[in-house]
Amino acid sequence: MKKIFFVAVLLLVIASTVIRAENKIETKFSGVIFVNYMMLTSEFAKGGSAAKNFNSFDISRVQLGAKSKFSENVGSFIQFEANMYSCDSMKNQYTDNIVYLKQAYLEYKELYPNGTLLFGLIPSAWTGFEESMWKNRFVEKLSADEDLSVPTTERGIKVKGKVSIADYEAIVMNGEGNKVASGSGGAFNSATTTEVNQYKDAALRVAVSPFDSEDLKGIKINGYIQQGWGAIVDIKRNRLFYGASYEATKLNAMATLYTTEGNGASLTNPKGSGLSIFGNYTFMDTKYVFARYDSWDPNKDVSNNAYSRIILGIGQNIVDNVRVALAYSAITQELESSSAKNQGIASANVEVKF
Repeated sequence: MKKIFFVAVLLLVIASTVIRAENKIETKFSGVIFVNYMMLTSEFAKGGSAAKNFNSFDISRVQLGAKSKFSENVGSFIQFEANMYSCDSMKNQYTDNIVYLKQAYLEYKELYPNGTLLFGLIPSAWTGFEESMWKNRFVEKLSADEDLSVPTTERGIKVKGKVSIADYEAIVMNGEGNKVASGSGGAFNSATTTEVNQYKDAALRVAVSPFDSEDLKGIKINGYIQQGWGAIVDIKRNRLFYGASYEATKLNAMATLYTTEGNGASLTNPKGSGLSIFGNYTFMDTKYVFARYDSWDPNKDVSNNAYSRIILGIGQNIVDNVRVALAYSAITQELESSSAKNQGIASANVEVKF
């Protein structure tokens, strides 16, 4: 997989050089690196395995992208990602070094007034929006990603734009995300396989900014709705998120309620519900503190299977595009069992962008 990644990068560089020389197409490269040290402070990992003082240095994410501009309104973006976990979700078990295509799409701006179209392997409608408010993806995934398995990118077509006081994203997509589950064998009902049927998901995100005053203009009322199916129409993948957010120079915060029906994999179509509240406050110009509380019940018809998560941390911007953070994350089960344990993780995290 490493060879594939490096060959792909080399081809990107060569293609960019040739295209720019012949057609003078503007191409810019970008990337991100997450470096982490994590230590289990609890007796068990959340999956039930014994902690045994487990700790690990990791490169938890590496991304390399190339954005090309063909004209004032037409462009494209391609991005590869490598996940190099030795301790996926601190389960104390080995996972492969995975390299995969994260994004690859054509972008057409001003397709209509204030409207942009994206086609291909594109950012999903919700995750990027919430991550822009959380601002600490290099420390921990979102609850929507970690608990609800909402993909960050999807194969499909999307339009986005702004109308009056609202910005929006509408997408039609396969619904299975961007990767094939390891060992899935092409299973028709896996929530993480590529598309193997005729059904598509449709989703809409809207964020309304109702206030014009300087003090209140950072307030948004947010909503997201998704209607989808798995292998057959009886297997649902429906989601409804709603809440509010606030963003200013030094302070930002967000609260979201999650409701789900089905997961694209089970005929029982479990109904789940959850909540995520987080905030970041910057002080002394370069330092900031952050906190988050998540709760998630994957099936309201099953008792004692819910859990909650608390994250506390402090960070600092070292220089432009380089940040560090120290954090503690604790997961508390509604009822502990052999496969569901309370968990604590202390971590040191670095984010580098270029």
